[in-house]
Amino acid sequence: MNLKTILLLCGALIGGIGSAWAVFGLLHPSAQSPRQAESLLKDSALSHDPLTPLPCSLNTSQCTLPYQDTHISIESSARPIKALQPTTLRISGLANLTDTLTLKIYGLNMEMGTTTLRATKEGESYQATFTPAICSLQTMRYRIALYDGAQELGVFIDFDVEQ
Repeated sequence: MNLKTILLLCGALIGGIGSAWAVFGLLHPSAQSPRQAESLLKDSALSHDPLTPLPCSLNTSQCTLPYQDTHISIESSARPIKALQPTTLRISGLANLTDTLTLKIYGLNMEMGTTTLRATKEGESYQATFTPAICSLQTMRYRIALYDGAQELGVFIDFDVEQ
């Protein structure tokens, strides 16, 4: 065997091992961390699926969500909500909370990171301002999850940002 053949075989072997590793990682997300697997699923599957219509759109109206024995109302200052534009959320109906209402905002159809905000209490309601990130998708769907400090309330609302 000459040197050229040996180099070609080594390159093919290294390429084959690399390809097998990549395919194993894609087909077996359990071999990755849960966060990596969740991100992979969001980026590959969900980002190209059509989005189901939302039951209530913060882009057009105030939304009301059931919570324990009451209802929570969430309203956006921007209609429609736009990327890179500050948006203030007003949340009411949580009179039994302390001053530790926290919002976690994250993408559902693409990994965009998580924005954590501490809402400020103003009378009987809370306010928090955030700026949605820009995205390469035509429609980016975000989720706002509500927390009492670090304790998840089990209440969330989704909203879309059009490009």
